[in-house]
Amino acid sequence: MVGLVALAAPVVVGFLHAPTIWAQSPGPKFEVASIKLCTAGEGGRSGDRNGGNPTAPSPGRLDLNCSTVASLIQRAYGGHTRVPTAGGPAWLETERYRIDAKAEKPESPETMNGPTLQALLEDRFRLKIRRESRDVPVYEMTVAKGGPKLKLSPEGACEPEDAKILAASAAGKERPKPCGVFFGKKKDTPGIITANSPGMVLAVFAENLSLLLDRPVIDKTGLTGVYNFALDFSWQPISSAPASEGIASEPTSPDIFSAVEKQLGLKLEPGRGAIRQLIVDHVERPSED
Repeated sequence: MVGLVALAAPVVVGFLHAPTIWAQSPGPKFEVASIKLCTAGEGGRSGDRNGGNPTAPSPGRLDLNCSTVASLIQRAYGGHTRVPTAGGPAWLETERYRIDAKAEKPESPETMNGPTLQALLEDRFRLKIRRESRDVPVYEMTVAKGGPKLKLSPEGACEPEDAKILAASAAGKERPKPCGVFFGKKKDTPGIITANSPGMVLAVFAENLSLLLDRPVIDKTGLTGVYNFALDFSWQPISSAPASEGIASEPTSPDIFSAVEKQLGLKLEPGRGAIRQLIVDHVERPSED
């Protein structure tokens, strides 16, 4: 999610297998962890050591620079899915913390950003959280008129971001190409973003689109393959559904709604659906160390 804002370099924001909202239960914990409040004006780096950056050089470390607690909750409990959050004090969205933590042994990014980060939030921030399913506005992703314009990925075109890729990084070996969607600036085209996927199931692609839009996206295409595709669209805040059909001219910089339909043969339409939400019942500012 951070990478989508910075857009200084391509970043992975999705993986081949649909992410899970982790269950709260005893699990792995960081061996040591430092938490410090960032001062006004401090910014964040793009990426973090083994916490989401696929080129991370330090397996077993999670280095998050100046993140809000709200974004940490999303990271820990939502994975690559944007999960609506309710409750909690206003400072969850304003105060930023730097976290430098070391695991007992090298773990996969999914583990360190999921169960292990959960344990840190519950221990140091005294976080108590629960889940509810509510009927909310969504975008339904369906197949557009004329059919999908997608290519199936060749077998072995990429590998899920898992322990295999982590082990290759730790050993200094060439990393397998990870599955996912890579977002970045399109060369020599100001304002245009390119999204490339060496391999992605559409359910996970819908979750990635949720990070860019004002409401969650639900995959209703019925397509179950693993697809390779590229998508170019203009980067601009999205706050409403696409305009009605019938626009004759092709926009110079297509918004994401037009791009998804014209380039991928899919369509995003407003609807309603049951979405799991995270409810913050209790949280405290951490003691620094």
